[in-house]
Amino acid sequence: AVKLTGGPFYADDTYPFKSLHKHYRIMYDAFGPYRLFWGTDITKMPCSWRECVMHFQEIGWIPDADKKLIMGDALCHWLDWKADNSTPELIHATCRYVIELIVKCKRILGT
Repeated sequence: AVKLTGGPFYADDTYPFKSLHKHYRIMYDAFGPYRLFWGTDITKMPCSWRECVMHFQEIGWIPDADKKLIMGDALCHWLDWKADNSTPELIHATCRYVIELIVKCKRILGT
């Protein structure tokens, strides 16, 4: 499995980072959507969180079902994490907590 993390940091261009498509394609063809796990490493990104997410979501040659796998479902499958009705709320609560921590860190660091 491969974690697709920090792509925009390595891009040769700005959003939507089309220079990354050839690299993503190589990994996609080699590993498939069930063994690719998306991530950001937002701490070193040259763009916003939204751009980190959207640049990947906007790639036209990856089917939507495969994007869903790469963006989280494949990792859940890999870990044998069974989704139930409480899972979305847990994920959203965790995301809110992480965002709050990032905002607090930015305030402390003055960034």
